Amino acid sequence: PLKRIHWSNTWVGTIPGALPPLMGAAAATGYLGVNAVFCGGLLALWQIPHFLSLSYLCKNEYGSAGFQMLPSINPQKAADLSYDHTLLLCLWCTTVPIFVNCGWWFLVESALLNLLFLQRAKVYKDKPNTASARALFRYSVIYLAVLLGLLMLHRRLPEDIKREKEKALEAKKARQAKKALEAQKA
Repeated sequence: PLKRIHWSNTWVGTIPGALPPLMGAAAATGYLGVNAVFCGGLLALWQIPHFLSLSYLCKNEYGSAGFQMLPSINPQKAADLSYDHTLLLCLWCTTVPIFVNCGWWFLVESALLNLLFLQRAKVYKDKPNTASARALFRYSVIYLAVLLGLLMLHRRLPEDIKREKEKALEAKKARQAKKALEAQKA
């Protein structure tokens, strides 16, 4: 119903769009961990450039149906907000080591994805037209699939983290024993 009233419907729509990882995590683990919050935030931010560019492509149809979509009302503002949310999404991805048990290689590999997404959003912002909206929309689909694939590829399982901590502890004990032995010899 909000689509007929106000263009903020796209932002309201990010809530149900971001819920699946939260619901999945709650069902699988019994609680909402930081991994789920990260994925929910990622989907919420991703949806804005994705749907604003799609709405631009369908602006005539939305307008004919009486829907209040931002690209139909103010194409430049839609393009500006697409860029802003893409930038926030890129920054959000740099928080992966804080939220997700994911290797640092994710940051390196996702940086290229993020820069390409930002570049397409910048082209759309600078010249909102069908070609730039289509390029942004298409890339947003590829981006999400590849980004989630990278998250899965680089995810560190709890047992891997435990093993790494055990190895680090063994190495520390070995260094301490070596120092103690050297101190006894001196």
